[in-house]
Amino acid sequence: MHQHHHQKELRKKMGKIEPSKGPTFYLFLGVLAIIAATTSAYIAGVLNAGFAWPILIVAYYFVAMCVHDAIHLSAHADSHLNRIVGWIGSLLMGMTFHAIRRSHMQHHASVGHAHDTEAFVYRSALTLPLRLAIANFYCYTSLRAGTTGQKIQGISVALGILGLICFHPGVALFAWIIPMQTAGALFALNTVYLPHGPLANWVDERAPELTGFHRHHHSMPQLPWYQLFHTARKMRKQETKRWTCLWQRGEQPNGRLAPAADDNPLKCVRL
Repeated sequence: MHQHHHQKELRKKMGKIEPSKGPTFYLFLGVLAIIAATTSAYIAGVLNAGFAWPILIVAYYFVAMCVHDAIHLSAHADSHLNRIVGWIGSLLMGMTFHAIRRSHMQHHASVGHAHDTEAFVYRSALTLPLRLAIANFYCYTSLRAGTTGQKIQGISVALGILGLICFHPGVALFAWIIPMQTAGALFALNTVYLPHGPLANWVDERAPELTGFHRHHHSMPQLPWYQLFHTARKMRKQETKRWTCLWQRGEQPNGRLAPAADDNPLKCVRL
């Protein structure tokens, strides 16, 4: 609770945050071009899987990033362009935009609770590889609380994917689903399991960039990825200065005296 209050104070110090001018949108257009060119080259036999898959996996990972911004209405300041990013990106990742947006917003509203839909990913490490592999399709379960139209959209997209696999299994699996699912699994690992699983504190302390500064994202979900990285780094610098100051004064964040761990008053640790 105290940490959340302090983050709100830091956000005020950062000043007014300008709305997105479209870098996510233009990144999305570039990624679409790469996916189209690489997939076409793979189907035509110009590129083999060893060359095409790494390119496609990275590209689909960026698609997931752009969809995440669109969920929080920060892919572009124009709502229509934001929606275009959300829908095209979601379909490329095998979902409807309603399914992933409803699932992710429920996660923000109930993180750590039993009805958090994304707890499916970080609940247990026993079957983690399997759960990561189908994390995107699990988002469809969020449509149980959706409208009839959203449910029909979800069923239609799911049937379309199954139909593509049945009639063109080679193209569907090797040119789309395998690299897309791999990218989705990596995205779920970095942005759901690592920041919310058993390694959450360790990762947040040592490699917050790996999770896209996820702790700060929950505090500032409206920021697109490039603004979040810039702002989170500033916040972490101020947090480090504050923790050092508290230690020098012998205080805990709640204002009580901290126990003397050793004779070094300059030691910077988190109490």
